[in-house]
Amino acid sequence: MYALVDCNNFFVSCERVFRPSLNNRPVIVLSSNDGCAVARSNEAKALGIKMGVPLFKITDIVKKHNVECISGNLSFYGEMSRRVMSILRDMAPAIEVYSVDEAFLDLSGIPEHELKPLCQEIRKRVLKWTGIPVSIGIAPTKTLAKASATVAKKYEQAKGVYLMNSLQARRSVLQRMAVGDVWGVGRKLSERFTSMGLNTAWKLAECDPTYIRELTSVVTQKTVLELQGTPCYGFSEEPEHRKQIISSRSFGKPVTDLKGLREAVSTFVAIATTKLREENTVCQQITVYARTNRFKGEFYGNSTCIVLDNPTNLTGTLTKAAMQGLKDIYRTGKEFKKAGICLSDITPQSQVQPNLFTQVDESKQNNLMKALDTLNGKWGKHTLRYATSNPNGLWKTLSEKRTQAYTSSWDELLVVG
Repeated sequence: MYALVDCNNFFVSCERVFRPSLNNRPVIVLSSNDGCAVARSNEAKALGIKMGVPLFKITDIVKKHNVECISGNLSFYGEMSRRVMSILRDMAPAIEVYSVDEAFLDLSGIPEHELKPLCQEIRKRVLKWTGIPVSIGIAPTKTLAKASATVAKKYEQAKGVYLMNSLQARRSVLQRMAVGDVWGVGRKLSERFTSMGLNTAWKLAECDPTYIRELTSVVTQKTVLELQGTPCYGFSEEPEHRKQIISSRSFGKPVTDLKGLREAVSTFVAIATTKLREENTVCQQITVYARTNRFKGEFYGNSTCIVLDNPTNLTGTLTKAAMQGLKDIYRTGKEFKKAGICLSDITPQSQVQPNLFTQVDESKQNNLMKALDTLNGKWGKHTLRYATSNPNGLWKTLSEKRTQAYTSSWDELLVVG
């Protein structure tokens, strides 16, 4: 059996841990530049606030109902996520982290009558030790576990845990679930199934998997089999390395000069290469892009791709490549609203084959990266950085409603009394 642990309204729940005054109030967490709602409390959902709605479109609702609007604080949420996942690792036989607020548990070998008590104990410990409420769905496949978690979250009588262990339970859940809510069924596929009369998860589950494969793809065939109770997706405690790492921002203020763009892009490279080294991977390709505001004046957007001689995760090497690319796409007089970089052609560092003709000795640079990562890990991001970067430049994303970094900055620890 699999279990899916889902943190309830995760970003909002994180904020409520250190601000209990937000409990039982409508709260939304905003995206980059305080643009859109990316998380909502149940109270905010009850007011009709939709996921992704721009803040300016709900100004009247915010004022009328005194909705608390908070700028997203991803480093804080990431730290809270690590705390939750650490507890899950201690309590479950095996864990596969699916996202910042979700994880699959492999409960194989645990007697069925012990599954719900175990998951109830997991919920209690996570709440007690972190303050984060979670819902848990248990089922024979990952797809059904996702459906079960939805039931655990929506219905109070489930008490936060739902076990799908019979045909009757599976039918009851899937008949109430829209086909578009099935894990792995996107919007276009949902529209196609609905036009065929397959408007619920149960109707899709009743289909012949071979027919669905011929109609769509082998991936959707697996979804149908999973809905029928046949596991098709394996369990991996070690996540696959990323195929791409993207770091980008919309600017708080338009940037017109090359120096400002260089500061921003250098900062993005530093963030992305840190992730490369954390995962013991290297890349051989970097794409740099920048654009103006699509809705203001004459639009300009451009990108360029640089292929390196050798795979690397060195910040200096990739920054140098990015600066050359940025120089090629920069246009004088343009008001740039967004820029970013994308690292691709990523491979595990252990699998890199040396190039006898272009290989260089990077031992000193590797030692420098280790020192940089150690210092920044201890004293905070960007404590030690390349001079070309500037995380606090004029380009910095607006986050006027951000709360404190309660768990990751000594200067912002919560003071009691």
